[in-house]
Amino acid sequence: MRCGIDFSRSPAQRRRAHEQNFYRMLAAALLLGGTLAALPGLRISLHTASLQQANALLTAELQTLSPQAKQTATLRTRITALEKQLKDHRQLGLRRQQAARLLRAAAQAAQASRSQVRLQRILLQGDRGELRGQAPSAQEVRDFAAALVASGLEGTALHDLHAEEGGYAFILAIPLAAPLPASQEAAP
Repeated sequence: MRCGIDFSRSPAQRRRAHEQNFYRMLAAALLLGGTLAALPGLRISLHTASLQQANALLTAELQTLSPQAKQTATLRTRITALEKQLKDHRQLGLRRQQAARLLRAAAQAAQASRSQVRLQRILLQGDRGELRGQAPSAQEVRDFAAALVASGLEGTALHDLHAEEGGYAFILAIPLAAPLPASQEAAP
């Protein structure tokens, strides 16, 4: 059996040895505690460093791609403007076709009715056209409107008729053909 007291040393030496053991244990506990406390900090520091590297890489890539993104945005804006311009050109082409059709029909109607109708203005407004002019009598205006219907402008209606010096001023409203859908416009 072993006894916990060493009688070969004096009580001061034993006390001193006991204090040294206590301080060794305290130092070991502090070292272990400090190591345990430093490990999460070290891990956070390493994780932060890897995140900073990733951020630096992403920033470099962003700077590389930024001019391309600006160029893409500029091109998208230009494409949108060109699409709008193309749409406007198509609408203008459609208006020209409608105006030509209206003029041909008016010329055919004037020849067919053999009237003395004088056209002063042709207007294209939205989905309808207007023919403004003068005629010597109201009957010639009605005959001219009937001749327009016969020449292919269905839906022609007398919009305004009033007497003026030397005849009658009139406005004929004519519904225009609706524009073709985009799928039919692209087809040959």
